[in-house]
Amino acid sequence: AFLNMIDGDFILTTPDILLDKITLGQSTVTSSLRGGILKTNIPSLTLYGGQGRLDMELNAQNPAAKFALDFTLEDMDGQGFLSAIAGYTKLTGRTGTVMKIRGQGRSQAEIMRSLDGNGNFELAEGVVSGIDMGLFVTGLEAAFASGALPAGIGGNHVTNFEKLTGLFTINQGVVSIGDFSLNAGTAQAEGSGSFDIGKQFVDFSLRPRIAGGTGLAGFGIPIRLRGNFGNINAGLDTDMLGKIIAARAKAEIQNQISGQVGGELGGLLGNILGGTPAPKQTEEEEPKKKEEDTLEKALGRLFGDD
Repeated sequence: AFLNMIDGDFILTTPDILLDKITLGQSTVTSSLRGGILKTNIPSLTLYGGQGRLDMELNAQNPAAKFALDFTLEDMDGQGFLSAIAGYTKLTGRTGTVMKIRGQGRSQAEIMRSLDGNGNFELAEGVVSGIDMGLFVTGLEAAFASGALPAGIGGNHVTNFEKLTGLFTINQGVVSIGDFSLNAGTAQAEGSGSFDIGKQFVDFSLRPRIAGGTGLAGFGIPIRLRGNFGNINAGLDTDMLGKIIAARAKAEIQNQISGQVGGELGGLLGNILGGTPAPKQTEEEEPKKKEEDTLEKALGRLFGDD
């Protein structure tokens, strides 16, 4: 109602802007209010050491207010920002992000649940606390064999990374990350998942691996992070692992049919199962038999020989 009472133009200069849990640094805010529509621009935004730009519009002409935000930021302290908004302190590094967000509702909660948009983020030269990803991945085979937890997990372990990047979309208050990657030298990880802003819930899958590694370390193992903000649990992503095992089995059956049956029939059966038929090798071309696949051995110990 207040926004529909007056029209005006405002220029505010302040050393600090406090938005719930977030603190902005020195800022000059330019706003205009016309017919219940408030447009705000911060051309030089300071946030946790980073510099950026923010354009925001709040349309209060109808009972369900409409909200729009365009935001660009570079070289921000990632740990300070994540600690402020989610209480998460195990990730450090300088971050940059671009995002466009839209929403509407009669309350803050309604607006949060309605959010739509997209963006990207990049975190450079940082540290993940609580895990040595290289030690963790290379120790998985021994852990499966002994039944013990793998090494590299705990408060005294860290992973130094060169770059962490991701692309995301927002639909009805749910952030979906479909292209996430972490580069920590030879230790790498890919992932995808979702963050429900309205319900404050995380469901994210990650597959750490060693670039150029052999067996399980080179292939990686899928991990699922799931839970409410501030209480996220990590475990094996059995859904992803099942798909991986099924794909490997399918490819192996296809190759065996194509190789052993041969001819048009073998190629036809192989194509029905999918993939590219492997050409039948002559005795001279047949490679020397390799040792049993390390991944199959590790998975066999974990799930049983069958």
